[in-house]
Amino acid sequence: MLNPTWPPPPLLTGLLATMALVIAPHATRLPLWLTAFAAGVIAWRYLAGRGKLSMPSKWMLLSLAFAATLGILLQYHTLFGRDAGVALFTLMVALKLLELKSERDAWLTVFLGYFLVITHFLYSQNLFIAAYLFLIAWLLTTLLIAFSQPRAQLPWPVQFKLSAKLLLQAAPVMLVLFVLFPRVAGPLWGMPQDAFAGVTGLSDSMSPGAISRLAQSDAVAFRVEFTGPLPPPAQRYFRVLVLDRFDGRTWHASKTQALQDTLIPQGPAVRYNITLEPHDKPWLPVMDYADPATLPIGAQLNHDFSATQKEAVQQRKRYSVTSYPAFGGSLSTEAEAIPRAMRLPVAGNPRARALAAKVRQESRDQENFVNKMFIRFHNEPFVYTLNPPRLTGDSVDEFLFDTQRGFCEHYAGSFAYLMRAAGIPARIVTGYQGGEFNQLGNYLIVRQADAHAWTEVWFAGRGWVRIDPTAAVAASRIEQGLASALPAGEALPFFLREPSPWMRQLKFSWDTLNNRWNQWVLGYDQERQVSLFARLGFGIVSWQDLGMYLLAGVGSVIGVLALFTLRGRREYAGKVERAYATFCARMARIGITRAPNEGPLDFAARAKALRPDLAPRIEAITRLYVALRYGVNAKSEWVQDMTRLIAQFRPRKSASE
Repeated sequence: MLNPTWPPPPLLTGLLATMALVIAPHATRLPLWLTAFAAGVIAWRYLAGRGKLSMPSKWMLLSLAFAATLGILLQYHTLFGRDAGVALFTLMVALKLLELKSERDAWLTVFLGYFLVITHFLYSQNLFIAAYLFLIAWLLTTLLIAFSQPRAQLPWPVQFKLSAKLLLQAAPVMLVLFVLFPRVAGPLWGMPQDAFAGVTGLSDSMSPGAISRLAQSDAVAFRVEFTGPLPPPAQRYFRVLVLDRFDGRTWHASKTQALQDTLIPQGPAVRYNITLEPHDKPWLPVMDYADPATLPIGAQLNHDFSATQKEAVQQRKRYSVTSYPAFGGSLSTEAEAIPRAMRLPVAGNPRARALAAKVRQESRDQENFVNKMFIRFHNEPFVYTLNPPRLTGDSVDEFLFDTQRGFCEHYAGSFAYLMRAAGIPARIVTGYQGGEFNQLGNYLIVRQADAHAWTEVWFAGRGWVRIDPTAAVAASRIEQGLASALPAGEALPFFLREPSPWMRQLKFSWDTLNNRWNQWVLGYDQERQVSLFARLGFGIVSWQDLGMYLLAGVGSVIGVLALFTLRGRREYAGKVERAYATFCARMARIGITRAPNEGPLDFAARAKALRPDLAPRIEAITRLYVALRYGVNAKSEWVQDMTRLIAQFRPRKSASE
């Protein structure tokens, strides 16, 4: 059986509370049973430390570990990867609490706590979680100090203060390492395959309900900083994918190829910087129509004007682009794209086909047909809603003639279908539209809720022209955002509700702070590091240069810290030693001389036995000296107390004098 009386109750309570705080952020990610298991283990160890429960035997511990590991295997179907690995590690840390029996076990548990802290960054690296985990690191460091003293004599406030002092002393070294450690072009290691399992974002296909589900998410997709004035909402379309294959229910994207034609800029340019959140896809959102020469290295503009790169975006990416919204015209590659944009399944949606044929026959030309269909969408009693009814069978017919309630994918998909049914090339574009402008940070916040789908129709001599049928049904969606376009009485997600002015200010302030954290801390990559040193006048620095600067910087910081620390200790210790030497000299004058091999406590015991009349003063002086010379919780005012006592200590040769 394990010993439940160690560590002492105050230390045990502190350790259990800290480990609970370490595990807490994982509670929303771990299976409910595993969170409850960890909480039960912590409660068990607490009650055992209070003598209300017995500690488990070795065989019971092994049984618990085996059963819980089997549960994780059944839950995740593996013991590897991010989610399963974190779950297994959390389990082992919790079970370690049930075998605490020595100081070594306590130290090991605290160090495991440090490693568990790091696992939180596999899920989120925002400013809030970083501040929270820094607090946890402070608590863990305090526990290291507490466990370094078996008797735990230091009060908790003193240990918290000492822990904070140690972390503050390490902060300059951390800062130098952060700025000077050479960055590489890519990550030092690959993320587990399941690292992006919970990431929301657009897909390379679209079926009814796909984007309306995405619109329920307030996750940030990207942020945009414009070098000039903010473009009007009608221009704030960010293209991601072009879907040109329809199977009767779902639209799919074809394989893209790099643009071969040279785009001739037309109209005013819009220059902007995008900070894209990781989404584990190779797509780069850009405004129409991006200049391929301004795309980041490794990216390409495709023949459908979408932008992609070879690797999936698995870390925050910042890039600059110039777009020309007024660009138009045909490209040589459209010879392949146009026939594909006219195909429909052989059968299906007969009412939509009949409508397209009828209106086409009544129209003077293609443009007149497109306008009539757009007006029809405006005049019909369509409803723009986040909760459209489910469509089965001929989904286009059901939507156009029966339910007439849908989100942007319903309108774009049915409009493109009608175009193709009339023999007009059309395709779907998915991306983002609108966004929320943060005046404090002077940038546009585009969320997953801003995901949008629209239609492009081919006009001879003009090329692909954007037609957004959602604007015919709910024009306010384009001009004012999603919340303004939903029908009255429809329940809005919390983040879409209009906040009070102070809440809006608080939200923008936090996002601005978080964005700067992303830009200058999480986004401090090789490009930013090289740019920083160039602005400081160092020119283009190499790995060798950075290595030299790193060694010099760390050495200088450590040297300065050591200089101040040692000088303070030397001055402090010098005063204490001089005062105690005066005390010993005055004792020698009365015939009590301290031997070279005699410690202060032994000397005090002998002196008190020889001169009981001086015992209280000898005890007080020796206690202060030992605390100042060997203690870790000494206070500066004790030096003055000791000096005063010794100045007043002038013993006579005998007690009778």
